[in-house]
Amino acid sequence: MQDLLKIMLTKNRHTEEITCVDSPSDQNDIKFPTPSAKVEINYSGICGSDIHIIHRSRLYPKHPRILGHEACGTVNKILAGLYQGHQNLSEGNFVAINPIISCGSCKMCKQGKTNLCLNRILLGSDIDGLLQENVIVPLNNLFAIDNLPDKRLGALIEPLAVAVHSVKIAEEFGLESDEDILLFGAGKISLFISLVLKERVKPQSITVIGLNKDIKVRLPIFRECGINTYTFDQLFEKEGGKLDLSYFEGIYKTVFEVSGSEDGIKAAIKSLESGGSLIAVGLAESEAKIDTNCIVRRELRFVGSDGYIKSDFEYAISLIKEGLIKREWIEIIDPKECKEAFLKYENSEAMAIMFKF
Repeated sequence: MQDLLKIMLTKNRHTEEITCVDSPSDQNDIKFPTPSAKVEINYSGICGSDIHIIHRSRLYPKHPRILGHEACGTVNKILAGLYQGHQNLSEGNFVAINPIISCGSCKMCKQGKTNLCLNRILLGSDIDGLLQENVIVPLNNLFAIDNLPDKRLGALIEPLAVAVHSVKIAEEFGLESDEDILLFGAGKISLFISLVLKERVKPQSITVIGLNKDIKVRLPIFRECGINTYTFDQLFEKEGGKLDLSYFEGIYKTVFEVSGSEDGIKAAIKSLESGGSLIAVGLAESEAKIDTNCIVRRELRFVGSDGYIKSDFEYAISLIKEGLIKREWIEIIDPKECKEAFLKYENSEAMAIMFKF
């Protein structure tokens, strides 16, 4: 039996560790009640939420866990049943993978909000994910992308769909052209939100606030795309534990909070004008203490954005095909060097890191 590579989060006593292992190809085959396919993964990426899972592994008691939810690959085998989805798929198709598996029958699914499915399963979190050579996925979660200009870009469709969904939510809450937009966080999702804004909304300006560790690699990419950049330390100071938030106070109608940090959330709220909207996209590693009186008194709108729906995924595919994302932003790393890769990503030494299986 052939052994296949898998990148796992393992636990040894009280220590969590990322490791690449060889294991039997059918060791963790998942059987879904709907028609599925076995997909041979070509490229699979690291997401900031993977870092959160590692840091907060106490919330994910099953070890080992195969991480990963950003991937593309080739359909190796159609497993069972007739496919009643949005397109025909066959063995040999190159596909992008939607890792949010929804039930299709709950209240949220019937409203078209499959990302909020009451029975949803997220690959790489609830069950083993896409940082492995072979994976079984429901056919409805696969999107054919055979004519993609560069196969590597297929693994960026999922995070781009996250960005698309957040921009659409901002539009529902009054986002208009010619606004000045502010984003907290200088990672991949912030970059993609900025690019979707430029493509879809055409704001007057976009400003991104990152950290000192983003100076070398990530912030120059934002500036290359015509986006203003600052570090948090350039704008805000802490004296005696109190954060000075006066620099951007009351300026912006729409702010995206993508860092997930308590300081980022507080600064984002402070930067909104009365009646403004905060779109919270970043996942936090811990609970944040915020001043809700400020939200009430100034009638601020605080809305979350989680994942995407089918139309967001399809729109992201179209943007990838149009060349919105540059392949030069991707660094390919051998799966056996996964420890170094995760550390490199966490330290902002790359915008996008993928493993080639």
